[in-house]
Amino acid sequence: MSGETQTVNVLAGLSSDEVARLEEVCASQTYESGEAVFEEGEEGDDLYIVISGRIRVAKAISLDVDRTLATLGPGAVFGELAMVGEGTRSASAICEEATKLLVLSRDGFVSLTDQEPVLGLKVMGRFAAALAERLRTTTQLLTDTVKWGLEVSGAAALDLHHVLAVHATLSLALSNGERIVGRLLKVERSDVGATITLLGRDGQLHMVPYHAVVAIRLNPDVLATVQVEER
Repeated sequence: MSGETQTVNVLAGLSSDEVARLEEVCASQTYESGEAVFEEGEEGDDLYIVISGRIRVAKAISLDVDRTLATLGPGAVFGELAMVGEGTRSASAICEEATKLLVLSRDGFVSLTDQEPVLGLKVMGRFAAALAERLRTTTQLLTDTVKWGLEVSGAAALDLHHVLAVHATLSLALSNGERIVGRLLKVERSDVGATITLLGRDGQLHMVPYHAVVAIRLNPDVLATVQVEER
């Protein structure tokens, strides 16, 4: 095993030759303190292994507030979901100090798997185990983060029953840059957060998770009648 990857727990169990083969399809990247590896909402298909430095993984709660989900040091892996499906990044990854990363793209992994299927299966198994462990340790934190976001934004204090009763029209600004305008039909709370259901002007139902909302605009006439609970 090379010196750069000898601290990577997720690669434990691979032979030195297998690790060397994996390194051949990876790229090395360096970042300065404060630089973002990727931001929430961006598309991406790369997986990252921390060689040196430190990464903060954060979830946006509002336009200017975020919450740290994890802090990762040498040997940690992040971006595992890029290996199992397409989509946007669910959180941001920011360097807290000068950081060096080993980067594995989905195309690189597919190429490795095509050429050496046994090795590809072993690597995928290791990444899947890392992802499962990450989900176990962050599920409660994510639940707390969504609840904390309701408090930070002030939305938890709004009398949403009144807003529902008058069939208010809302304009929701989302973290991906989209905006949805529609009549508020339902707000559902659960252990993992809240979901806002709107009947859009296009006649479609839009069910929006609260953590994806960065701003809510109410009709001024409705806003004037909304009661705010004592904090």
